[in-house]
Amino acid sequence: MELAFLLAGSVTFIHLAGALIRYEPFHDVLSRRKKKELFWSYAVIAVLMFPVYVLFFQDPDTQVPYLKTAHSMGAFLYVAATFFWFHTRIAQQFYTGGMQGLWASTMHTITAILVYHFFQIDVSTEQVLVIAAMDPLVNAALLPLSIYLFRRMRPSSLLMSDKPYGYYMAALPLAILLIQYPQNLNMDPYFWQPDRISMRIITAACFFLLYKGVRLEDENLASEIHLRSMNDTQRKTIHFLQNYTLLVQQGTKKFSILRHDMRHHIQLVYALIHDDKKEEALKALESYDTQLDKTAIRPYSLNPYINAILSVYINRAKGEGFTVSVHINFPEKVPILEEQLAVVLANLLENGIRITSREPKDKRFLDVHLQVKGQQAILAVENYCSKPIDFDKDGFPRTSRKGHGIGMISIRKFIEQYKGYKDFTQEGGHVKFIIYFRTNVPTPPREKAG
Repeated sequence: MELAFLLAGSVTFIHLAGALIRYEPFHDVLSRRKKKELFWSYAVIAVLMFPVYVLFFQDPDTQVPYLKTAHSMGAFLYVAATFFWFHTRIAQQFYTGGMQGLWASTMHTITAILVYHFFQIDVSTEQVLVIAAMDPLVNAALLPLSIYLFRRMRPSSLLMSDKPYGYYMAALPLAILLIQYPQNLNMDPYFWQPDRISMRIITAACFFLLYKGVRLEDENLASEIHLRSMNDTQRKTIHFLQNYTLLVQQGTKKFSILRHDMRHHIQLVYALIHDDKKEEALKALESYDTQLDKTAIRPYSLNPYINAILSVYINRAKGEGFTVSVHINFPEKVPILEEQLAVVLANLLENGIRITSREPKDKRFLDVHLQVKGQQAILAVENYCSKPIDFDKDGFPRTSRKGHGIGMISIRKFIEQYKGYKDFTQEGGHVKFIIYFRTNVPTPPREKAG
């Protein structure tokens, strides 16, 4: 009876530790409510399954096969609970779940090696007892390492966004893990046999090779995306500077013509006043004021970066028949942030104008809000789009058009860097992209030596 309780406790502990490890890669994307739901479901499964395991392990003749079955199959209940409460990022969950299975096999291998090296037991009942006692100890001792590895385990959304490639990669750890199942579920009376340790060691090697390989692939993709983003930003910057220069030149030219006619306008107003034609004089002044207003580049913001972006894109939107509303409250100077935010704002405005310009003129509008209070900031861009937008699993719009989507990648990186979050909605054709973020500049990452 005592051995049955020990085996049940050992299996329950290992499964709970495995559930915690599988949770770690997603700890930063789960809401507090989801975390609470997950942990409660794990606790309920553990409480319900413990007495079931105790009943299974009553018979000494079936303890070994039942223990193998419990180790191999019991974890699926916790995996099912995870998918039930957290049903997004499927490819990433499959990958991290398979890797956790390989890691559990690796820790089990460490236990077996320790048992054979220090105890050299040949009696199956004693072997089960020692391994059941050692397994939780090894799992507990390696838990800090497990958490460290699995916090960095989740492949990036960009890497897994290509469905065929992403799902092939996600299936690889599971495929390796499933190779072991026929051996795990056989009915021989020994929990471990020396001739199978080599296979387990190879499995452990597969874990570390996959772990390192995916991390290198992530880094290579991040470098490639960064380079593409930089090239795209440079291209847009050149295009933007050309437009802004043209806008300034047009305003200067209009003002030059107006200044040339200024003497004539002054003389005309003076003559109308002299002849007591006040209404005509007022109309002449209003006409002159309207012409003068057309030469101005409106100061939407005191910050030169933000003002320049708004000037170009709002002028473009008005030229295409948009109704434009702008509400800006942004500091005159915020080093580093202002440059990065200008790129984000340019991408949002460009996307909004491009999409809405396809709509009927009576539907074209553009609302821009940028407000800062202390270290908290909100940027919102609203426009119209009758066509439903295709969102990815993280709530960002996606496109299959080649060469597009880099702008959204830069926005995603900005949100991550400034510890922000976004709310992207489309209701009744009204598209609203809101970004909440902090204005304090994050500490840049240290460069690796060498």
